[in-house]
Amino acid sequence: MKYYLFIIAFWGFTSTGLAQRYDVKRYSVNEGMPSSQVYDIEFDENGFAWFATSYGVVRTDGVNFITIGEEKGLKEETINDLFIDSEGNFWVASIENGVSLIQGDTAVYLEDLNFLNSKDVNYIVESSPGKLWFGTNDSGIYSWDRTTNKIDSLNTSNSVLPSNTIWDIYFDDSGSIWISTQAGLAVLDNEFKERIVFKEGNGLNGFAAYQTYETRNGDKWIASTNGVTIIKPDFSSINISELNGAKLNFVFTIIEDDQGHIWIGTERDGVFWYADGESGQITEKNGLSSNFVYRFAKDEYGSVWVATDGDGVTIFKDTRFEIFDSGSEYGANEAYGIYKTEDGTLWFANSKGLTSFSNLEFRTFEFPEYYKNEEIWDIEQSSNGKLILLSYENSLLTFDGSTFSEYKFELDEKPVYNTDILIEENGTLVLAGEEKILFINGDVADTVSVIGKDYWDRYVNAIYKDTEGIYWLGTENGVVEYKNGEQTRYSNKEGVEGSSVYEIKEDELGNIWFGTNKGITSFTKLKNIEDPYLINTFETDKNYRTETMFIQFDNRGGLWQGTNAGLNYYNLHDWDETGKMKSIHFSLQGYGRGIEFNGSSSLIDDDGNLWFGTAENGVVKYNFPKASGVLNQDNAPKLFLNQVLVNGNPVDFDKLNGEYVEFKFNENNIEIDFGVLYYKDPERVIIKHKLNGFDTEFISDRGDKTILYSNLNPGSYTFEVYAKSPSSDWIENPLRFEFVIKQPYWMQWWFIIISILGIIIGLYLIVKFRIAALEKKKLKILVDEQTKELKGALDEKEVLIKEIHHRVKNNLAVISGLLEMQSWSLDNEEAQKALNESRLRVLAIAKIHENLYQNKNLGKINFENFLEELRDGIVVTMHSKDKNIEVDLDVDSNLIGLEFAIPCGLIINELLTNAFKHAFNGRKEGRVIIKFKENNESLRLMVRDNGKGIDKNIMESTRASLGITLIESLVAQLNAKFNVKNENGALFEIVIPYKKN
Repeated sequence: MKYYLFIIAFWGFTSTGLAQRYDVKRYSVNEGMPSSQVYDIEFDENGFAWFATSYGVVRTDGVNFITIGEEKGLKEETINDLFIDSEGNFWVASIENGVSLIQGDTAVYLEDLNFLNSKDVNYIVESSPGKLWFGTNDSGIYSWDRTTNKIDSLNTSNSVLPSNTIWDIYFDDSGSIWISTQAGLAVLDNEFKERIVFKEGNGLNGFAAYQTYETRNGDKWIASTNGVTIIKPDFSSINISELNGAKLNFVFTIIEDDQGHIWIGTERDGVFWYADGESGQITEKNGLSSNFVYRFAKDEYGSVWVATDGDGVTIFKDTRFEIFDSGSEYGANEAYGIYKTEDGTLWFANSKGLTSFSNLEFRTFEFPEYYKNEEIWDIEQSSNGKLILLSYENSLLTFDGSTFSEYKFELDEKPVYNTDILIEENGTLVLAGEEKILFINGDVADTVSVIGKDYWDRYVNAIYKDTEGIYWLGTENGVVEYKNGEQTRYSNKEGVEGSSVYEIKEDELGNIWFGTNKGITSFTKLKNIEDPYLINTFETDKNYRTETMFIQFDNRGGLWQGTNAGLNYYNLHDWDETGKMKSIHFSLQGYGRGIEFNGSSSLIDDDGNLWFGTAENGVVKYNFPKASGVLNQDNAPKLFLNQVLVNGNPVDFDKLNGEYVEFKFNENNIEIDFGVLYYKDPERVIIKHKLNGFDTEFISDRGDKTILYSNLNPGSYTFEVYAKSPSSDWIENPLRFEFVIKQPYWMQWWFIIISILGIIIGLYLIVKFRIAALEKKKLKILVDEQTKELKGALDEKEVLIKEIHHRVKNNLAVISGLLEMQSWSLDNEEAQKALNESRLRVLAIAKIHENLYQNKNLGKINFENFLEELRDGIVVTMHSKDKNIEVDLDVDSNLIGLEFAIPCGLIINELLTNAFKHAFNGRKEGRVIIKFKENNESLRLMVRDNGKGIDKNIMESTRASLGITLIESLVAQLNAKFNVKNENGALFEIVIPYKKN
């Protein structure tokens, strides 16, 4: 019975089926998503949005999209649900492959949850920290305690669950568990005992329950297959099957926005909303990306996100704004003039004619054919109820509710080129013209010329009469006060911001506000005849267009400024208290700089809501939530660091956890890539950045979030970024990245100290070495002088020694000649032989002396040359006609000292002469080989012949001969070893100890 009573009452609720548009932001494949099918939305602690899609999990900052799919660990890319638990763990439920955990940009599967691997998990929730619940398809509910690893199950066999297909699990504050299943809704207590079960025909508006949502008043709204069921705290239920004249049918998701509207997402009919007896429907015509709605989500700014099955995600930026254009019942894309009559009816002038709005209904009155090109820029109401229309073509028209006609002037001359109209309480029509003001009352007209030298000084854009009866004229050169027949101009030099004044309004305190081409200026009235006004330049946000098309006060302490690129809101309470106002900017469209508003086209209706006329977007309505006051700014957008590149190489983010990062002196090309989280209008976020230590002031930017600094000098730097959205102030705590580029080692303190010490030591050593060098040079000069003297003495000595050797050689030659001559006179052959042997010995010694004085080295002789000469001399002396004896030399020593040369020469002389005398007796030819070898330890002398050999007995018998005695004596002198052998002749071998060099 309760259900039917509700339906009867519900038909009496107001519906707003005006097909208005909303300001939305869409994210789909066009923006970079891998799929347009979105099943769930989550927001992590850092503010990133996550989407469950049919092609994996997607993370986005509103600009960039990162997909986690099979290549990053997911076993199945169709995702049913996303959940972030109290510890920040990110869980993903996918079709037929259980649950995975997102770690970084990778999906991992825990062994403890292997029991879910082959199951469809539809929903994940946490009842208490560490205890997760998993609603499955056909397998009921599983709970898992991460601390104890305890797993429990709940299904139709051990509980009152209507079905094992679970769509939603909700824990309320009383401890009850609300479980939405394919066959109804079960409510259990904290011990899993039944409290109540709702099924179709038993309170539930359909056979299945898809979601339980608790509103602020404690009601539970249940999404079902035939609409919505509202369950009161006493478990009484109310069913809603229709809203706004349309059946709800399958409802999958429900959410309550910050204004108290209940959003209902349906399978094919878009979104329905309900609040305080009013309802409406939002479909693709109103800006929704798809009519198939899966899930709602609400971000920290209160914006509602809609996940759809056809075109990604739709974000409703601010549902307080409604846009009525040609696609709505308003039927036009422009509103030139706006007016509210005494009965509360709103009138809008557009290209078709006039459109009225009353009792939630638009009605259009089209121009007749002969007025079809008219543009009505101002609307006023005369005392007889007719509307007076300011026309560009025909100056003034009237409209009596059904017929358009020209205004009937009772003047001889019809006024033309009027710019603004004003109707006074006594019915006087005031026309503002190009250079004058015309006061018309019946057939009486008074003309007032506007003061000013130039044409633009006298050109009047707007006229206003304040509560004190003062006329204010907005001109192209400031504002003119017309009071008691006197005109006073206030322009830029008096403090009016801008030259062109387009709009004039009076606030409840009697202050006069002027909208100009540069912003807004206010006049506060003072009780001072000489200086009657305090002129305040209203500080508008220079980040947005400041040319004012209209200004409008609401009844909650706010001031609205319409521009040709969006709408600005200012909190007048801040202005009264601090002289500054926090602003909020509404672009109201997803492209360009914002909606273009028309001049003087704003009003406040009887409900306190605002209406604004635009150039290309019809009429914009702002609905104030009930019991709301001034508008508050949103929180500033969040900033995050994407990447830092140093000389083109990414910095490990682990290094960024400290207070600052150090780079080498040649790592001085720093590229900083950061991002901003503001999903409603990411392209409208304003940033300003500064590198302290390099930049002298902040640099403002809207788009580029990759900043490069090249060839930075060594030093400490702090990169700071501030951000503000159109609806926020600057972020209080900026994003900071601190780093130090170290000095090159040659500029660091330790190197400088070492260098100074090195310089001191170097200077000391230079001085020391210089003194040593000077002393050395002085000593060298002295040594050179002495060396020169010694060299001269040495040269003299060498000459003298050579002369001695030469004389010794000559004397020996004389002795040799004397012995030879003596031998000629002897008849005794033995005596003659003895003299010849002696002569050879003398010649051997003479040859040595001859080599000495001919050699540059007076201490050594060329032994090879010596032996050749010695051999030749002996061969000539001992030559016999009947014998042919060859003497071969094998010498590998060039220079030997005199102490070895003379003994060796005498030994060779004795052995060679002995061979000629005895070795070849009885033979006509023979051969003697003389070998002289040198190594590092000895001199080896070997004399071999191929004669008859030598008898050792004979050797012993002749030991007393002079030759043998001389040889033995010389061998002993040299400490040599002497060996005699017979090897195909006689072999004499002498080994002399010798140290080279």
